[in-house]
Amino acid sequence: MVFTRNPVTGDPELYGEYLEGGQGEDVVAGTATPEQIASASRRLPALFDELRTQCTRLEEMFGDVLDIEFTVERGRLYLLQVRSAKRTPEAAIRIAADFVREARFSRRDALAPVTAAHIRQLERPQFATGAAPAARAAGRLLTTGIGASPGQVSGTLVLDADRAVERVLHGEEVILARPITSPVDLHGMIASRGIVTATGGATSHAAVVARALGKPCVVGCGEATIEPERGRLAVGDRVIAEGDTVSIDGLSGEVFAGALPMTAPAAANPDLGFLLAEADRLGGCRILGRVTTPEHVATVLERGATGVVTSVDDVLATSGHLNELIDTLLAQRDLDTLDLSRIEGVIAEVFEPLLRAAGGAEVGVRAIDFQADEARELMQQTQLLTHYPQLSVPVGMPALLRAQLAGLVTAARRSGHTGRVYLAVRHVSDPREARALHELSLQAEGRVQVGTYLTSPRGALLSAGIAEESDVVWLEVRVMQAAMFGIPPRQLLTQRPLDDYVKRGLIDTDPRHAIDPTLHGILTAVATAAADHPRCEIGMRLSGPVSEEIAATLYRIGFRLFAVDGDEVRPARLAFGKAPAAEPAAAGVA
Repeated sequence: MVFTRNPVTGDPELYGEYLEGGQGEDVVAGTATPEQIASASRRLPALFDELRTQCTRLEEMFGDVLDIEFTVERGRLYLLQVRSAKRTPEAAIRIAADFVREARFSRRDALAPVTAAHIRQLERPQFATGAAPAARAAGRLLTTGIGASPGQVSGTLVLDADRAVERVLHGEEVILARPITSPVDLHGMIASRGIVTATGGATSHAAVVARALGKPCVVGCGEATIEPERGRLAVGDRVIAEGDTVSIDGLSGEVFAGALPMTAPAAANPDLGFLLAEADRLGGCRILGRVTTPEHVATVLERGATGVVTSVDDVLATSGHLNELIDTLLAQRDLDTLDLSRIEGVIAEVFEPLLRAAGGAEVGVRAIDFQADEARELMQQTQLLTHYPQLSVPVGMPALLRAQLAGLVTAARRSGHTGRVYLAVRHVSDPREARALHELSLQAEGRVQVGTYLTSPRGALLSAGIAEESDVVWLEVRVMQAAMFGIPPRQLLTQRPLDDYVKRGLIDTDPRHAIDPTLHGILTAVATAAADHPRCEIGMRLSGPVSEEIAATLYRIGFRLFAVDGDEVRPARLAFGKAPAAEPAAAGVA
């Protein structure tokens, strides 16, 4: 057996084994010790020169790295079987980059075998292949909650935020477990590698803050009793003491006893940078990455984002100031005398370092959304919306929008930020709302623009009129897909319940991975609005892992501006670089 290139490292050399005087099954069964191809080629140079030539020809014919079974009988080479070679993520990146450099294949063909999953595996630490099934089989699964923020990590179990920070300062990697988190735990959540709670759902404080911080999180572990005062986590008669090691999977919601073997994220990979630059040239798209802290800004821009997006509530939550906003609103009764000067000052304070970190890069800020499905508990929605029903409509409280605009104007001025800054309001569905926002922006003394986030079919179908009054319009694809299916948007970020639902054949499109056909007409209307209103940029906001199928659909409809989660910037660059191949004209792409 021979691979046309090394499937482990991607090195451009033949890689395989040869057993003289044996059969193929002797090689694969392990009943004999074969020779490495390099060793055998020295003994039979003419034969292996011919094999090398045939490997090169076949690689050019198939446009891919190949796994070839061959035999030699009476001095003659026979090729028995050829198939595409399985390869590690590192090898996939190296091979594709070499294909482009060698100019033997088009950039489009070179990119084809590389997947977004390859890049995610390179970038993120995760459990080694087979580690989780082995842990389950060994009885190490403690409990399963709700996977609220993806990622797989191991660390020392700590049950108190202050102790978590102390252990981190001493060099430990920590998993913070709490009965339920609150803003007083924020410093421990920031310090920890992952978060676990006994109660709460996908919209709880822990879940929302963990997603904003980009940390793995499991919530709602109802079988677990977490007792910080006793320093223990108990599930039935099993007890894990503070200081023991646990592992969590923020997608499946599983919590394991002990450390699971991890794959280390690759160091800076020049081949990946080269390949993604080629993808950028092929796709011609602008990709912005979601951030919540100044440190996130530098990381996301380093990953190749052309700008960043964030939200006022996320930045307030991760800086520990969200309760100030809620308390300020609840402490007042009269809209006519509402004093939001403190909120304006807090927004200026927390956004100044973020805008400074962005330098000249574009910064899109989503206004506070008190009816967000994914932040019900964190935002105290029931109490606030009862107190101020005006907050349930986009322009219901102009004073709060003015405070956010003014805070951003001050932050931009103090930070010296030289790029574009805008405040975009969610759930806009009518051009008159957009016009009211535009008038509010004219009252703000500064260069902060205004925009809108479309979350309803009505807003999308009226996007042409909304675009006339806006500097930027974002359509939230996940929220729109959820609206078409009538399910909560947060369910499109989790395995349950849709994995089982799709497996049972109850819906014919998995909205996490493909655009449902019922949405195509709406998206086409938005694309037409974008073409007719070039002054207003119209982009797509994608949450969670970027699906190559969704990327190709949106690209084909005509969109070229996208906002993604911070750790999805590189996978998205690849996905949109491959997207032109789905178009009829892609055959002519070099």
